Amino acid sequence: MTVIYRVENAAGQEPYKSFTVGWCGYGTSEDNLWISTTHNDPHHPPPSEDGLGFIKGGDRCGFRDIQQLEAWFTDDELVKMFDNGFRIVELNVEHVAYGGRQVTFSGVKSSQVFL
Repeated sequence: MTVIYRVENAAGQEPYKSFTVGWCGYGTSEDNLWISTTHNDPHHPPPSEDGLGFIKGGDRCGFRDIQQLEAWFTDDELVKMFDNGFRIVELNVEHVAYGGRQVTFSGVKSSQVFL
């Protein structure tokens, strides 16, 4: 088992799929865009541009440690996510692939709220 960290809500959804961009201040809900469209730059690369290839069915994204997670999100984004029901969770997983700024994983065995 490997421990990784992730931001998700009580339903296990990541902020990239749960809300429109407007919740994080990058647009309005009418834009119908996800936060992931704003995290598509050299500092926030998609998995395919971070040494991980394309995500396969069942794979999810996370971080190898808290420092990597904090390097990805700004303090303002974390506060807004927490205000919208998201938390940092610690997951024990079976399969992990390591990219430069993130990980992809599958096979969650257990989870707990970290913060």
